[in-house]
Amino acid sequence: LDSTAINYNANAGCAAPCVYNTVNVTFKVNMANTLVSPNGVHLAGSIQGWNASTTSMTDLDNDGIYEVTLQAAANQSYQFKFINSINRRCLLDNNTI
Repeated sequence: LDSTAINYNANAGCAAPCVYNTVNVTFKVNMANTLVSPNGVHLAGSIQGWNASTTSMTDLDNDGIYEVTLQAAANQSYQFKFINSINRRCLLDNNTI
């Protein structure tokens, strides 16, 4: 147990070893040198049914890096693409996590 973790809870019972069924995965893409579509940057992949319109990415600190965090099944492999617009103009191909 990591008592310095943000989500640490000393009362959270877990028989050793703890097994997590899901994990949070953060996807990031650097768009600093790319004209971003007025429709925004999106993620499409097997993690969310390959539907770019359902997963928009944000750049909350205006550093040009767009990101989104999704919950995923642990110990699984996913394919994904970053999309500039929802019209499926792919930025990067053949990505796997």
